[in-house]
Amino acid sequence: MTQITTHPLDTTRLTRRQLHAAIGCLVGAAVADALGAPFEFQPGGTYARRFPTPVLGGAGELIGGGSFGWAPGEFTDDTQMALALATSLASGSFNAETTWNHFKAWAQTAADI
Repeated sequence: MTQITTHPLDTTRLTRRQLHAAIGCLVGAAVADALGAPFEFQPGGTYARRFPTPVLGGAGELIGGGSFGWAPGEFTDDTQMALALATSLASGSFNAETTWNHFKAWAQTAADI
């Protein structure tokens, strides 16, 4: 039998800046994942062929497609798993059973497993 481990987190010790940084990390990772989703598992050079001219300092194009037919802006299992873990941690502690339950719920509707 697997032992379930719980580790309490003292969220009262997080400053407002630290909390905003943590949220920014999750949002940034989700955006990057959505941008890269259409190119996941594609042959090398796929991105460069689609976007031969780099966009620097401006707005790029958010596309869909790829191996799993992603909608523009849709993120992958990478973000889904990170959000499941973050949801568990937001309760104030790490609980392996709660995290596992979030992972199982995600797997019921996951497009890419």
